Amino acid sequence: MTTERDIRNQIRYAEKHGREEGREEGREEGLEQKAVEIARKMLEKKKEMAEIVEFTGLTEEQIRAL
Repeated sequence: MTTERDIRNQIRYAEKHGREEGREEGREEGLEQKAVEIARKMLEKKKEMAEIVEFTGLTEEQIRAL
């Protein structure tokens, strides 16, 4: 039988786990945004595609879409 305390603990666990997932997703999005910014600057400077791919970790398709 589930007690009120068990339910509260389950809710706390779910909230904590959800926040951690959200933070991780935010970090990943931030890193990708930074890579896009760097790629745009490198494109403005007429850098070679291979160099942009190497430094940003983006694919050629992603860079061409910019």
